[in-house]
Amino acid sequence: MVRTYKPVQKTRRPCTICGRVFTAKRKDARYCGVPCRHRASRYQQDGNHQHRLKGEPDNPPETFAGCSFAEIDRDTAVPVLEQYEWLGDAGRADRFFASFTPDGRVMAVVGFATRWHRHNSDDGTILWCRGCTTPAAHKHAATWTAGRALKALKAEGAKRVIAYSDPLAGERGVVYSATGLTKAGEPHNRFRVRPPKVKWHEHHLCHSDRWLRHGGRNWSVEQARSKGYRVERVPQRQLWAKDL
Repeated sequence: MVRTYKPVQKTRRPCTICGRVFTAKRKDARYCGVPCRHRASRYQQDGNHQHRLKGEPDNPPETFAGCSFAEIDRDTAVPVLEQYEWLGDAGRADRFFASFTPDGRVMAVVGFATRWHRHNSDDGTILWCRGCTTPAAHKHAATWTAGRALKALKAEGAKRVIAYSDPLAGERGVVYSATGLTKAGEPHNRFRVRPPKVKWHEHHLCHSDRWLRHGGRNWSVEQARSKGYRVERVPQRQLWAKDL
């Protein structure tokens, strides 16, 4: 018996996120690749997070009169970060600072890592890695808290602070800019080469774009795509820095 197979019908459509026209087997495909799929997922998370915060007003103060600032321990900071910070954890931070309303409610929490790299503990470089505000926060509580935290760390010997913003998550670094940090160059896009039959979540089976030029291949992007490989753009994080 000879089996006959019906050819797969592929359709062309624009990506919902970037607008690039792509070809897909699925009729309900909306994204051209992994970066756009991740960006859509983060947009949804960010929207739900902002909606949750806006839906919980807690009588924020109109001015900073009577508000206080203090360093807090990790046990006090982690529950607040887990509830209101976008990433939901404290990361590598080992120093935490918070601001409070006149009646003692937490307005904002920021976390810094002073031992985040073995080469940075001696030159006084600290990493600003976490921060969040609560429904009880003044609209400028983030910069108010971060500015005082940087002054406290400077008094202890810190010489510079660096931070990262993720464009893929929609982060623009507004708080970093407001506290005096400046962009340390522009991030360059890296590319990831996905072999045929490798699923979208199997990143450990992918190659960097340098793989195209090594091993005697010297392929161009067009040659790799003609052989069934997918070349995907992976946006990098933006670096911010400031000398204290």
